[in-house]
Amino acid sequence: MKRLSLLVLLAIIPALLFCQDSGYTTITPEEAHAMLEKGEPLLLDVRTPGEYALQHVPGSVLIPLNQLPSRLEEIDDYKNRDVLVLCRSGNRSRAASQILVDAGFTNVYNIDRGIIGWTLDGFPVTYGE
Repeated sequence: MKRLSLLVLLAIIPALLFCQDSGYTTITPEEAHAMLEKGEPLLLDVRTPGEYALQHVPGSVLIPLNQLPSRLEEIDDYKNRDVLVLCRSGNRSRAASQILVDAGFTNVYNIDRGIIGWTLDGFPVTYGE
């Protein structure tokens, strides 16, 4: 009986860890665009300067993911305001969203599919710097 209980416990723990709340919300490009139209959230682009120079969403602020932890003070005014996070495909923005949540940002939104999804869905971008 103890062995069965231990096996059940060992099966449940990873499931609970996997289901932990990340503290941020993943939204579609359409939802992000609607939020930008309604208010003044920070649109944070966490790609590289080279990627940003090729194509970016108008009004976005560039802080590359590898610089984000050391540059959080630059966006401290948004700790309790909406922050939309964008990268190329959604991977770096998920990591950046978690960094923001861990730093105390309360309204963090990861844009699903990144700028790829943004452009495929027909939303505006600026080409070049």
